[in-house]
Amino acid sequence: MKMPKKIRTYCPFCKSHQEHEIEKVRKGKPSTTHRIDRQKRRSFGIGNRGKFSKRPGFRIRVLVLVEE
Repeated sequence: MKMPKKIRTYCPFCKSHQEHEIEKVRKGKPSTTHRIDRQKRRSFGIGNRGKFSKRPGFRIRVLVLVEE
């Protein structure tokens, strides 16, 4: 997805519209210490997977950071 390098948007510090540089940020690698990941690991290979039976659909989430 192409985006402009700079956008003109409201700056809460100056209290006016200014030009800001932006950058695309992707979601980081998930941590293995979360409860749901431990639950998935334990249930792997035993019977019906229930909640985890289907793979998640392909989706990229893009977060836009505005820098001054």
